[in-house]
Amino acid sequence: MKNEYFYEKNIDENNYSIQEEGWLGILFLVGTIFFSGLLLYGFIDGQADFSVIVAYGILIAFSGICTLHLFLWRVKVNHDVIEYRSFFGKKYYKFSDITRSVHKENGTLEIYAGDKIIFKFDENISASLFANSLSKHKISQETWLSCRDKKCIIRPKESESMKLFL
Repeated sequence: MKNEYFYEKNIDENNYSIQEEGWLGILFLVGTIFFSGLLLYGFIDGQADFSVIVAYGILIAFSGICTLHLFLWRVKVNHDVIEYRSFFGKKYYKFSDITRSVHKENGTLEIYAGDKIIFKFDENISASLFANSLSKHKISQETWLSCRDKKCIIRPKESESMKLFL
């Protein structure tokens, strides 16, 4: 059924790219320009003191970094090769490098190589195509559910030696 969906949408299951929504990056870009304009206006008007410069500098840096991250972040799959591009550069993986994936309760999909997270898909990104590739390559897909209440206590399983002491 999944293959029919991808066929109807004209999506190649072996060669695709997943990236952030473009409107979100544009929103942060507008914010960066807006805060820069306010800071520039403060300098022109003569009202820019140290606290204003620091506050707008932090807002400009934050929205600028978010803008770069949103425009740069991408996962590109070309048959068995996965290209992960982020703010910190490009890294290449193969599906054979991936040991497991974990679906978190908040909608995040984390991809592991050994015990290390190599990349993750946030809840705002549709990773169903990548999840389909994981199942096609027979990679373990786990679901992680956290404890909802604060009284969640994990107790070790009783062993035979413990029963002898009791």
